Amino acid sequence: MTSAGAPDSGWSSYWAQGHLHSCPTSFSGFYGPNTQALWQRLAAKLVDTDRVLELGCGNGGLLTFIAGQLRAGESPRLVGVDAAELNPSAMRGSGTGDPDGAGQITLRANTPFESLEPTREFTALVSQFAFEYGATEAAWAAISGAIAPRCMLCWVVHKRGSRLEQVAQDEALLLRTVLAPDGLLVRASEMLPLLMHAATEEGRRALNGNPAAVAVRSHYNAAVSELIERARALTYGGYAEEVLQRLSVLLGGVPQIGISQARVELQQLDSELSAHLARLDALCASALDGTAIDQYQARLERLGFRGMSISVLSEQGAEMGWVLEGLREQ
Repeated sequence: MTSAGAPDSGWSSYWAQGHLHSCPTSFSGFYGPNTQALWQRLAAKLVDTDRVLELGCGNGGLLTFIAGQLRAGESPRLVGVDAAELNPSAMRGSGTGDPDGAGQITLRANTPFESLEPTREFTALVSQFAFEYGATEAAWAAISGAIAPRCMLCWVVHKRGSRLEQVAQDEALLLRTVLAPDGLLVRASEMLPLLMHAATEEGRRALNGNPAAVAVRSHYNAAVSELIERARALTYGGYAEEVLQRLSVLLGGVPQIGISQARVELQQLDSELSAHLARLDALCASALDGTAIDQYQARLERLGFRGMSISVLSEQGAEMGWVLEGLREQ
């Protein structure tokens, strides 16, 4: 789930946190029942001699899920590639399946799509909200060389206007408010000396009579209010509450950890939120409209896939993405 040829955009640090999929603010566990049913249908078709390739595997959540759905006695080889650094230990105890059980799983980190070898070995090609991030000409060419003459295809890709894109757009707007040059994080940084002084009675008295301190508090409170008001105006504004909670915990600990450590942690939060914003922007840029998904179908047909179908995957009554399915037989 990383752009194949573009900069990392924070995916390595994201996967290092142990996530198993790319939508933690929208879904817990492994997405919803319709998504699970899609991959269960694919798993039911796999046999012992199959070799499955996942494009943009992240920490192996999808492959682990597929491994847990395989029929008894079937043990196809499951391979995932991703351009980012990964944390495959996240698979253990994930509850999505047993990576040491039915299927043999191999995750290849730091492996852009373009670097796939022309082995013509993979009999199933899967991807979930990933390939569209790095669908370069070189990536399409590499896929052509990696798949076997007979190959099943099942891709889920981002859809323009889907809930995931809408969530990403709303969260990105909130993050731009937080990360602005005069935004919430800057105002929070200005609060650090005041919070140290406020740890004592004498310090609090001094702050109450200090116009500069009053102005700093006013600017911070105004930034908080601005974020809350923007969140209320959005359909998916709940992310603001998460940001405010994290910031509240950080600022509340200033008297214990000191200003220097608080600045370090505030910078870490800034870096994390900036990386998340980059991922959200990449999602929105990669979401496909009807014309683009038709172009994908045409590209796959040129690779020899037949009986192609395009459908819309929905969860919780909302559109999540496009589904592309087909079979190559040469």
